[in-house]
Amino acid sequence: SYTFVENAAHFDPALAHVVDGYLRLRLSKAEQKRAEGRIYRGGEIRTNEFFSYGRFEARVRFARGSGIVSSIFTYYDHWADPAKLPENWNEIDVEFLGKDNAGVQFNVIHWNEAEQRTTHEKHAALDFDPTADFHDYAIEWLPDAVHFYVDEELVHTQTEAIAEFLTLDQRFMLNLWNVNDTPALEGWAGAFDEASLPAEAYYDWVRIYAVAD
Repeated sequence: SYTFVENAAHFDPALAHVVDGYLRLRLSKAEQKRAEGRIYRGGEIRTNEFFSYGRFEARVRFARGSGIVSSIFTYYDHWADPAKLPENWNEIDVEFLGKDNAGVQFNVIHWNEAEQRTTHEKHAALDFDPTADFHDYAIEWLPDAVHFYVDEELVHTQTEAIAEFLTLDQRFMLNLWNVNDTPALEGWAGAFDEASLPAEAYYDWVRIYAVAD
């Protein structure tokens, strides 16, 4: 139950349910403002456990709607225990950006030597609408590369800065949220239209594997 700067919603445990055998994350308008003035509520799931190198998979039907982001990703959660976990940034994303019904975005995010957040965004065009049906998405995180797969097909590989900067144990996470109305975020995910609500992302399964030596 929290939010972040780019997020116009506040995450609420009540927006994550198992429905007909699927995990459903929902985005909806709240009856009253929540923490930090947010009037929308979204759903998020994160593992309790942290993982190192491995393969992270999910079968997903992403949420429809401009300005709405649904995802699978890994994240170094410094905020879980700030006294023990030094501040840093490691993250690997598969994100569906609601403005585009024919692609997904892959991203690797890390701190550089100057402790600056550095991103490596890659938009991948697909020959299907990720909101229309379930498809399999996978992140394969190795010591020297990150591979991204869609329906078992290798779609993108990131090698730059992986060995040097992407070294911290991370949680596996799923979430659904809408961007605020800043021009940069609207350019990234689209202008949010409240008429899209309620929006829902469905997850059939998730799998996490260790990397074989």
